[in-house]
Amino acid sequence: MRALAPRFLGLLALLGCGSSDVNSAAGALVSSLSPDPIVEATCPPADCGALAGQLQASASLTVRETAGVGVNLDSVSMRLQSQSGGTLIASGVWTGPALVQQAGGSARVAALGSRNVSVSLHYDQSAGGHPATLSVTVIGTDDWGHAVSTSASTQVTP
Repeated sequence: MRALAPRFLGLLALLGCGSSDVNSAAGALVSSLSPDPIVEATCPPADCGALAGQLQASASLTVRETAGVGVNLDSVSMRLQSQSGGTLIASGVWTGPALVQQAGGSARVAALGSRNVSVSLHYDQSAGGHPATLSVTVIGTDDWGHAVSTSASTQVTP
């Protein structure tokens, strides 16, 4: 009986070796923008300060994790492009403390959880007044170190 014990322990050790792959599955993000579509609006003084003649396209970005792995958001980038000709109207990126602020105090999306991030682009009134598309890309790092991303877009109407 004593001779079987070391073999049994060795078998148990081998069975445990492959189990670390379970933890290497990457997180998965999906995102959406609300409202959809966005109606461009005059930029309020609280957002644009003394800049006169500014418009804004603002939305709430919802980022959901769907694979059961937490994700830390690294950046949220925004692009507003004219639908006729694709001219870039405005762009911006939230990272670090700015991203944490726009995400309500934390840039973490819990496993199977969600996080709302305020997105807004300001631009001169002369660049607005016609249909455009707001595209938002989110890049993050999951709890296992994998890079994950998601994108969403919506129309912006005058």
